Formats: sequence, C-alpha cells, structure tokens
Amino acid sequence: MGKAPAWCKIRLCLLCLALLMQPSMANAQFHTSGDDPASVKWSQMQVGAFNLIYPRQQESLAYHYAAKIQAEMPKPLSGLNAALPRRPIPVLLHAYSADANAMVAWPPRRMEFFTSPSASLSSSLDWARTLVWHEGRHVAQYQRSTEGIFRALHFLIGEQSEGLAALYYISPGFYEGDAVFAESVYSHEGRGRQAEFLLPYRAYFADSIDFSYDKWQFGSYRHYIPNEYALGYFKQSAGYALNAAKLDYPYEANAKVYDHLSRGLFQYRKAYTKAYGMYMRQMWAAGKDFYEDYWREDSSQLFDQATRYQSLIEEKDYNDYRSSVLLDDGKMILHKATLGKSPRMILFDPSTQTSRTLFYTGRVNSPLRANQEYVYWTENISHPRWQHQSYSVLCAYPLADTSRVNARYKYLTTRSLFFHPSPSPDGRFLALVEADISAKTRLLILRLSDMTVMHSFNMPAYDVLKESVWSDDDKLYFSVLNEEGLRLDVLDLISGTISSCLPPQARTFRHLSYHDGYLYFDADFDATTQIYRYQLKNDTLEKLTQARFSASQAKPGQEALYFLDYDAKGNIPASMPWTDLRPTLSDGSYQNFLVDDLLAQQPVVMDTTAQETCEISQPKPDHKLTHLLHFHSWAPLYYDKDQLTSFDLSHYYETVAPGLSLFTQN
Repeated sequence: MGKAPAWCKIRLCLLCLALLMQPSMANAQFHTSGDDPASVKWSQMQVGAFNLIYPRQQESLAYHYAAKIQAEMPKPLSGLNAALPRRPIPVLLHAYSADANAMVAWPPRRMEFFTSPSASLSSSLDWARTLVWHEGRHVAQYQRSTEGIFRALHFLIGEQSEGLAALYYISPGFYEGDAVFAESVYSHEGRGRQAEFLLPYRAYFADSIDFSYDKWQFGSYRHYIPNEYALGYFKQSAGYALNAAKLDYPYEANAKVYDHLSRGLFQYRKAYTKAYGMYMRQMWAAGKDFYEDYWREDSSQLFDQATRYQSLIEEKDYNDYRSSVLLDDGKMILHKATLGKSPRMILFDPSTQTSRTLFYTGRVNSPLRANQEYVYWTENISHPRWQHQSYSVLCAYPLADTSRVNARYKYLTTRSLFFHPSPSPDGRFLALVEADISAKTRLLILRLSDMTVMHSFNMPAYDVLKESVWSDDDKLYFSVLNEEGLRLDVLDLISGTISSCLPPQARTFRHLSYHDGYLYFDADFDATTQIYRYQLKNDTLEKLTQARFSASQAKPGQEALYFLDYDAKGNIPASMPWTDLRPTLSDGSYQNFLVDDLLAQQPVVMDTTAQETCEISQPKPDHKLTHLLHFHSWAPLYYDKDQLTSFDLSHYYETVAPGLSLFTQN
C-alpha cells in the first residue's frame, strides 16, 4: 500500500482541527478567579510559610508585600490559635486589574491579592496591610478547619477535606465577620470602626423596620440587605460584647468555636453555645437588641431638618443615589443605581421636582465632577479575554446634550488606570489620579483641548493618591494614604512645590470640594458620617451637618448646601440653606467604644510594623510548566464533581463509580 497523498493528509489535519474547535461546555475542576494575560512572566520568592508569586520585573511590589506578610501575618493566625502552615501556601499577586480585591481558596490552597491601589476605596488603611490581616484570618480559619476528623480525612481525599470542612461547619457570615473583626482590632480604621459599615441596620432599626431572619441572611431583590461581611460582624461583635465577662479576652471566642468543632461532626450548635452562650440564630436577636440600645445612646441629640426631594424616592424600592453635580442653572445630574436596575444618570430640577433619565452607565468608580462644559467620571472596563486584566477609563458627558433624548457619553481614554478626575475652575485643565502595575500612583494634570499631560507628580513609594480638588488661587489640594493614615497635601501650581496641609488621620475623609476659601468633605469623625469644612486661612475644622444617619458628598451652592441624606430608603439628594446650618468646631477625634473596649482585652499589639523572624529568599523565575501537574486532591473512587455540584444525578452511574480520582490544577 502506497503513501496517502498530501491533500489527504491536509484534509485529515483540518478535520481534526475542526473537531478540536467544536464548542462545548467545559468547567474548571475547582474555583478559579480567572486568568492573567498569557504574556506575563512570573517570579517567586519564599516568605517563611508563604510562597509569593508575582509578575516578573515587579520586585519592588513583591518586597513590599513580603514585608507586610513578614510583619503582620502572625497576628491573624495567633488570634485563632492557628499555627503557621506546614507546607508553603502560594500567594499570587495580580497586578493588571483595576479592581482592588483579594481571596483565599481551598482547593488548591492559595491566596490571591489584586494589588491595584484603588482610589475608590473608602478607608484610611494601607491596602497591603488590610489584605494581609483579612486574608490571613481566612488562612487561620482553614488551618483550624483541618483539625479533628478532617485531619484524618485529608489523607483520604487531599485538600478537598479543608473545603469540605469549611462548607460543613461554618457559614460565610462567620468567616467574613471574623475577618472584619480581625482587621478592625489590628488597626485604627478597619471596617468595623467605620460608621457606614452597619448603617443600613441602624436606619432599619430606628424606623422599626424588620424582616424575617432568612431575609436578613440571604438578601432581597427589593430591599437593600447588608452582605455577609456586615451580617457576620454584626452578630459576632455583639456576641463578643455580651460575653466579655466570661472570657479572658473576647477575642478568643472564635478560637473556642474551632476547639469544639474539631471534636466531632455534630458539634455545630454546641460549639457556638460554649463560646458565645448562644448559637448563631440566637446571636441575631441578641445582636439586634444590643445594637438598638448602643445606637440609641448615640442618637440623643437634635437632627437637622433638611429638605429632601421626595419626588426622587421610589417608595417600593431602595434608592441608591451615589453621586451628584450641581449645574450653574440650579439643576443636578445624579448617578443612580437601584436594586435590579442598570445604573444611570438622571437630570433633576429641584425647582419643579421633575427628573428624567439621560443615559445608562457602566461600573462607575469615582464621584462626578463638572466644569462649564462637561461632566467627568471614571469607569471600570474589563478586558474581553483576560479576567485579571481591567482598566479604569476617563468618561465625559457634554452638558449641551442634557436637552437631548437618548444622549450618549464618550470615553476619553482606553487602556488607562485613571481615577477621580477633577476639572479646573477655568475649564482648561483636568487633574487625575493615575496608578500603575507597581501599585504606585501619581498626580497628572491634563490640558483638555488636546489631552496633553502638562504636569506629572509622582507620589512617594506606596503613598496612594486618593482624590484632588482645585481652589481659586492656583492651588490643588489632594488626599494621600500611607501606613500612617490619610493626610491632606497642597500643590502650588505656580512654584510646583508640595506641602502638608493636614497631618495623617486615622479616620476617613472623602468627596473633597472647594467653595469660597473652604474645603468641604464628609467624614465619620463621630458615630455617623457628617459634612465638615476646613477653613484654609486659619486652619479650623467645623462640623456643618447633624444628619440623623449620614450626610455625604457636599455640593456648595449660592443659597444652600446640597448633599446626600441617608435613611432606610437609601441615599436621597437633600439641601439646607446656609442660614439653617449650625457650624460647630471639631477636633476630628472619635472613639469607637465597642471595638476599643474589646481591643483593650486582646493581647496583640495593633498597627505595629515590627519585623518578625521570617526569612525572605532571593527571587527566582517561576515557570508555568513546573506547576502543570499539581495534584492537590484525590479520592479512592471516581466521581464527576461538576455533576455533583449541579445536583445532576440523571446519569448517577456516571456521577459516582468505583475507581480512582486525581485532581490537578495550576
């Protein structure tokens, strides 16, 4: 038999290629957050019990996170009496995303940090330290989950045992609430210390609005229900406070939960009862009573009677007005994103109480700012292929189009990492925050006529520039975050010099605006978020509002101060005449008595940067092929994980069968 002709071989190759390209459903074996660009080369370094994997040529970023892991990781581990991992845990640094986030997953065991210093996050905490505290607590939780019967099970099914223990024992609210409490204890500005973190609960309880326990637990498509982070912290912080006298320090309660869980499979209710004196469902009712009394003591003062624009309230739905700009003609452009509806910009006329939708938006990540011609903001745009690559682009909407129906806005940039645009008073320039993949930021000043960069000012290493605002005397004020807190600096545009205006603060201030010699911002210097103004001439700080729950995003007008006023229905635009405001001097100090009382009883020193004894190895290349076969789990039988997780047992004989299963995932 002779050789097949060449055309036959070509047809056979094309047929095989067509079959390989046939579309089909393919699921990952276990949870994956996505992919980085394929062109990225990787390096690694050993940091004690953690293997740091990062994009090559980003050694400065890697050493920054290595130092944080070295100094801070023992704290969240010791809080649960968890030992350091016996086998190194991979820590992946994703540097190409505009989204600031992090996760811990089992299996395969790993930590993933999205290192972008997002200017949209409302915190005065250093981002790297926050990640180590919060995600380190999750590592401690997984470490404790492997005790008892699940330690023996690890030899039978591998890392699946940790994931199975996490699903069997603990709810997401327990995990996240414990991690939020940890970050609040180890710092002066964790989420548990922020006034807005539990704000929806406070507003609902004050108005005697209650839902079923299942609705508080699982959420709603009609009412805004806080997520598992707030729910878990709500229960556990109240449980700590109510049982403080029974513990050496309340901080050890969750360690005791794991002590009891490790003794058997059916210890769930008993574990919480031993640690807190009640189980999780009872903790909700006890927490509700505790916080109602706690907040009632803070609400014993008179509140401002602001004019709230009732025509903007959708009575049957939660109202989320996230940002606003005040136009020269007295009208307002508002960014609105209600539950179940796409975010959109609306034009509102306070004089006639009428509004209409202008256009729909994407994922807006900065407040609206405007000059005489345009409204500016930034949006997150995802890469069409790589889930771990995204951008923050500059957007603009011409005010001349407000009279048009179905008007559109435009993107002024494409593959950028821009945040918080701030137009100059004369409309010629635009100040922007620019981030890079090294987690460093700089202040850009663009000429709007041709989008040319006129000035660029680099921030010191890992000082994160947050937002900026122009004054009318050739100065630009901007907030900067570092390990010491959030400070206010000023740039003299004539001399090009930068000087300090306000020293680092442990509290958060944001939404800067300027009017007639004052800087306006909102801050949670007391038990609620209120609007303050800082007089630049004599360095005095005044509190302007005393809203019932929260007042934010001040927009000074000629006759009144406009802002967003919060209640159980959400953020609603409101205003107060200047003559009705009651400015009071403030020193900006605030103490969260609940967290600080618990903090005084816990043994870990907070906000320290002292180095622990932990070796950091020299960087070396990390090749993907070396992880191609990473067997993390196994089982002495065959089973189809995808069919089990989708509860598809129509072909049960194909779902579970005698055999051997091996799982590998890079």
